[in-house]
Amino acid sequence: MTSRSTMLRRTALTTAVTGAAAALVIAGAPAASAAPIGVGWDVNVTTTVKKLNQEIAFPQTRFPAQVDIFGDGSISGNLALPDATSTLKLGSLPLAKVTLGVVPTKPVSGKLTGLDVVANQEFNIHIKKIQPLGLPINLVGSNCKTATPVQSQLTGTLTGLFDPYTLKGEYTIPKFKNCGLSTPLINLLIPGEGNTMTANFSGFQIGG
Repeated sequence: MTSRSTMLRRTALTTAVTGAAAALVIAGAPAASAAPIGVGWDVNVTTTVKKLNQEIAFPQTRFPAQVDIFGDGSISGNLALPDATSTLKLGSLPLAKVTLGVVPTKPVSGKLTGLDVVANQEFNIHIKKIQPLGLPINLVGSNCKTATPVQSQLTGTLTGLFDPYTLKGEYTIPKFKNCGLSTPLINLLIPGEGNTMTANFSGFQIGG
């Protein structure tokens, strides 16, 4: 049975959404019959690759989603991250410029329970370019990707419907394939457990 505190948090959130989405919800309709609401946030994603001890920041993007506030709390949406560029270092010595892409294999899915958020993602990591500093060459070709999709789960808590919030989680990077002669070295340096991901959400709007 849902605890009293969870019910109070869900009630507070539902009240806020009802006020913001009055034009979208038919007054007096049963809660179970209400359709999911289209919403959206600006999102800034960073990840730290554990083996390299290096943080990679993706440019800001917009995350449009459907949230079933009045039903089971389900969340679904498509998160398209722009490519990220970082400098691969050995200690403090810069070695190469790396361009990464994230290729979703499924939409984001999740759950809102009270104010607690869980979001599940599945994606491939595409290393688009490893360019040694000062040299106009790409060491990995055009199809260097994880051999199997990454599975990640991010969790966090809303402080208020319109307030910024943060989701965090860990994930395992699988081995890579189709990286040419660089494949063995990449699979030595990058794949493994304990990589972290942080997603900071802000700029909430009804309608996406």
